[in-house]
Amino acid sequence: MARYPCPICGDLVNEELMYLHFERERWLVRRILEKHPEWVESDGACPKCIEAFRTMDSEGKHEE
Repeated sequence: MARYPCPICGDLVNEELMYLHFERERWLVRRILEKHPEWVESDGACPKCIEAFRTMDSEGKHEE
């Protein structure tokens, strides 16, 4: 399995783990837009809201 340096900290990580983060973030953006179509990604979101959507994912929740 290929290993690549993290562009931020330099640690070597497996390729699959490196891209898993990006896929999860894409999922998060899609999930927020499903619930809040007026939201603009470039406007960002507060840490509380981001964590709430991440928690929904990890707990398998489908509603807010």
